[in-house]
Amino acid sequence: APEVAGAEGTILVVDDNADMRAYLGRLLAPRFAVHTAVDGGDAFDQIQARRPDLVVSDVMMPNVDGVELVRRIRDEPELADLPVILLTAAASTEAAAEGFDVGADDYLVKPFTAENLLLRVVARITAGHDRRRRMALGDLRGALGSATTAAEVLAAADSFLQGQLGADITGLALVEERTGTVRLWHRPGLRAGVGERYRSGTIATPAPAFDAIRTGEAVLVADRKTMTERFPDVRADMAAAGIQAAAVLPLRTATDVVRGSLAAYWSAPRVLTEHETGLLTDAAGVVAEAVDRIAVNDQEHRFLIEFQERLLEIDHRSTEAVVTVLYQPARNSLVGGDWYDVITLTDGSVGITIG
Repeated sequence: APEVAGAEGTILVVDDNADMRAYLGRLLAPRFAVHTAVDGGDAFDQIQARRPDLVVSDVMMPNVDGVELVRRIRDEPELADLPVILLTAAASTEAAAEGFDVGADDYLVKPFTAENLLLRVVARITAGHDRRRRMALGDLRGALGSATTAAEVLAAADSFLQGQLGADITGLALVEERTGTVRLWHRPGLRAGVGERYRSGTIATPAPAFDAIRTGEAVLVADRKTMTERFPDVRADMAAAGIQAAAVLPLRTATDVVRGSLAAYWSAPRVLTEHETGLLTDAAGVVAEAVDRIAVNDQEHRFLIEFQERLLEIDHRSTEAVVTVLYQPARNSLVGGDWYDVITLTDGSVGITIG
């Protein structure tokens, strides 16, 4: 089945009755991307090839029925949290109960209203999205915990954006605090020499990565062909780089400072769903936390280096001071670190210790 632009999720409908498959497809297609299977065996093969967001399955089917399908799904660790709604005739409620026993999430008795089915479907897909969203963001935060460079931040963000949103290229732009220059990194890189033109710039540079920093607002391009004249040179560069769609979000810290932007690029038109937009926004927030932490650490490091260098600014030719250097290896019981002390010596002179 073709994908639905802006679909709220993917549903696999499983039923041996062609009329029922067609009916459910018509009912769900306006909001979801719908795929169909003729029995549990066919469904399980499709699920292993491409995981849907929800399975809606009849219980009574030849070959592999709905209960056995649920059992096979729950036996696979990667599919254990895949939600399943069973559809059953009134006479087969015992089979539905068996489905619950092996791990089905919900069931509906035929005949059912379209409204009731849609309510159940939306609830299950929303809950599944929220659960996976929390897990994915937790993994991203963990991966960023040890990052100390822009390249390491982008590597973690790239893994997240590829896995969760299917991004073909990812980008990170950071503002250098001292100069105001915006530096950019892309993974795996921009082809056709485009990357050379997007290594650095200022927040006034007319391109989405810079504009998101300047305005503090997201820049969403579903299809470069529909771009406005806001970025006159970007459309050609996107075409040369094989980019059709883009989503760029500002990296706004908890103190409301925009330190850069995070970008995801696709080689085909892409309309983000509300869930995907929220996921990307949350990811930008997590990346902003890491970028802010690294920036603060770098600032503290520069301060300590400057402080140390100023303490060591002693003219060795001076007759006003005697400089003595002693190297003392640390013992196992000591913990390393920088420290400074000023001592008044017995003859009234001053000693400075730097460790």
